[in-house]
Amino acid sequence: MPNPIAPRAALFPPRAALFPPRAAALIPLVGAVAAALVACGGHDGPADDGPCSTAATTADPSVRPIPLAEPTVELITAGTAPYRPLRAAPDRSAAQQVRLSATTTVLTRVAAAEGDRSREDQAITIGLTVRRHCTDDADVALRFDSLSATDPELSGQLAADAGSRGGLTLRDSQVPASLRLWPNEGAPTTARAVVENTLATALQNLVALPAEPVGAGARWRVTRTLLGATTLRQTVTATLRKRDGDVIDLDVSVDETPTGSVYTVPGTGKALQIARYTSLGKGTARIDLRRALPIGGSLDLRGARELVGGDATRPLLQQTRYQLEWSR
Repeated sequence: MPNPIAPRAALFPPRAALFPPRAAALIPLVGAVAAALVACGGHDGPADDGPCSTAATTADPSVRPIPLAEPTVELITAGTAPYRPLRAAPDRSAAQQVRLSATTTVLTRVAAAEGDRSREDQAITIGLTVRRHCTDDADVALRFDSLSATDPELSGQLAADAGSRGGLTLRDSQVPASLRLWPNEGAPTTARAVVENTLATALQNLVALPAEPVGAGARWRVTRTLLGATTLRQTVTATLRKRDGDVIDLDVSVDETPTGSVYTVPGTGKALQIARYTSLGKGTARIDLRRALPIGGSLDLRGARELVGGDATRPLLQQTRYQLEWSR
């Protein structure tokens, strides 16, 4: 976009600043913790590869936990009897294998400006081994078995961090409260930031579970405040479609709404006014109550925003899409 708002480069930022757009809340966080990760390097302790983790991931004082947005859970209807709590004892008999895929697409154009169009696509795949702590129900150990991207250069950088470790602290609602990462020594800073951003964004889309006993057809509402380029109020509505033992299947809808009118362009600090903003999505989740992360599910979140600077006749228009998939 031309002046008087800012140079074009400021409003069409490089890939590292632009992606993932719906995780703009996490971009300042990435910059804040990257220095700490660079300073501490990789995990120096012995590999813990048993069926459960004997070492607490919270025990390393050199790694600052990355806080994740706290959810509020409101039960709308308990569904039909029989009613049972959505809780189960952790499975410590074997590690969990998880595959996370996240794809972000951004279409950008400047209104009334021929040729001022761009498209950015980024797809990240993370393969994880997940272990519950042998005695602490809230502590979860992660190993990043595989890391890749559709962009060849980024994929090569991510490969340098394969085998690195991480950890989660779970809330009572069975979603993570914080994330910790121990990147490999010498892994590029870009790779570390992408891993952190991708995982933290996915974790903040998990469905928190109600404390009350529920049955089939139960519905509840989960709200979070996501801080970042603009503050968003995220509302997730979940419906319990079925339960088979400790495995539940949910239908999910997501609505994200700005709580203010200012959007700070990632990587530039330039402030624009939000004229219009929508972000809506639907998905499913398959959760084994004995496991720390979903065993299946997907989310397709689509949005659009109109951002206005000094020249109100030439707003910045963006269409966004965020696709998330969990599998084994």
